[in-house]
Amino acid sequence: MMTRHNCKRRGGNVLSSIAFFLSSLLLLDDPLVQYREAAVRQWEKEILAIEARDAQQQDPENAILFIGSSSIRRWESIGNDMAPWPAIQRGYGGAKFSDLAVFVDRIVSPHKFNALVIFVGNDITGSVEDKSVPEVVRLFNHIVASVRSRFSKQPIFLIEITPTPRRFAAWPKIKELNAALRAACESGTNLHFIQTADKYLDADGNPIETYFVSDRLHQNATGYALWSKLIKAKVEQVIKPAKPSAAANSARPKNLRVNQLVAWCIVPFDAAKRGPKERAAMLSDLGLRRLAYDWREEHVSSWDEEVDALAARNIELTSFWCGSSLEPTKDKSILRIVDFLKRRQIKTELWLMLPDNQLSKITDEGQRVAAAAHALRSLADLVRPMGCRVGLYNHGGWIGRPSVMVRVVQALHGTENVGIVYNFHHAHEDLAEFPAALAIMKPYLLCLNLNGTTPTGPKIQPIGQGVLDYEIFQWIRQANYDGPMGILDHRPELDAKDSLQQNLSGLSRLLDR
Repeated sequence: MMTRHNCKRRGGNVLSSIAFFLSSLLLLDDPLVQYREAAVRQWEKEILAIEARDAQQQDPENAILFIGSSSIRRWESIGNDMAPWPAIQRGYGGAKFSDLAVFVDRIVSPHKFNALVIFVGNDITGSVEDKSVPEVVRLFNHIVASVRSRFSKQPIFLIEITPTPRRFAAWPKIKELNAALRAACESGTNLHFIQTADKYLDADGNPIETYFVSDRLHQNATGYALWSKLIKAKVEQVIKPAKPSAAANSARPKNLRVNQLVAWCIVPFDAAKRGPKERAAMLSDLGLRRLAYDWREEHVSSWDEEVDALAARNIELTSFWCGSSLEPTKDKSILRIVDFLKRRQIKTELWLMLPDNQLSKITDEGQRVAAAAHALRSLADLVRPMGCRVGLYNHGGWIGRPSVMVRVVQALHGTENVGIVYNFHHAHEDLAEFPAALAIMKPYLLCLNLNGTTPTGPKIQPIGQGVLDYEIFQWIRQANYDGPMGILDHRPELDAKDSLQQNLSGLSRLLDR
């Protein structure tokens, strides 16, 4: 006879058996059951750190989300390299497809993005623990399906696994995996494979060591420069950088609308080496309608072509840069510019850079101011009959300090066709004077040229990537400055179009804050 205690125990066993059976069915239905525990044990802290970043950071508009292993995490120049698209960087070191498949929803779902780019290179390394090619492809397909359940329209890009010196013994199998992943992408919808591997191999088919750091696994700056170029080229085939809508542009202050901004430092710094017609077309494509012309001796012969190309695209030549001695009207280079402008009947500004090294030899500061004022006045008097103005241009040193520039202009006692051109990329030593400096310069400003500004960082950064950029915008608002404003290239390693677009994108993000 069964006792009450035995019935209770048997009932408990039955319930436990049913629970075990149901949980077993759930595990059988989990395609990642064999990977989940190990993934959580190894990477949960990394994923929690990523989620903490997601909670603190707001995604920029029109961004590209990059996920995957350490090559994504270590990509320090990703912001510059992928501009004009903002990049959201969510890589973690050592990622494999087997754990990315476990975490992909947690990594991807918090974000808004225009495209997703994936790179994972650790599932086949030459280890006894390597997965088979079909297994990796199945995991990749699971990742794609998981993303598609939430983001059905965004393109997904997969970067080919790189042939590295450290793992080159496994290259035949990695190469086989690359081919299988490419086939998976080609059979998918809005799924794109980015070929890179052949660019990392020399003529004998061996990895090019100069693309890698000392561990012979991760890329150095040269490697990333190549990688980003290949990635960006493929992305550009699929999506185009977003331009501000007409409504958004018209809502801006007038001097910050795209067609009012002045493109600056683009002629001698363009990695694409555009000629006048190509340059005018590029500006037109970006919606820019104003150019401040800087040049080198090699460009003199194309001045006429430059003016004609700008006119054909309805682009205004707002200024002509010139460097001078303290006697500009005796300077052959200055006279050559004046003669050209007179012959072509061009009314514009001459942005005059005076020689700080000559001025510094004058020990009395009052005499220094007088010498600079004399130089500025002599050129202003020369070009006044042509309808041109002269802007004193800061390029660092004593003559570039805001208070000094104001003193020089004020010393001209009402000369109407003079003013100040101020560049933030030459202002790092003067930032302690702001925002008061901007207020005293405001009555004389002909143009204020913007740049990403980090006091201890590089002089040239895209707008929006400097630590002081938002604060500088606040200074400009406080001063109620509504005059012309410029954006610049000045990065000879970049295509000027990319550089200008980076600034336009960064400007949009700042204005949206």
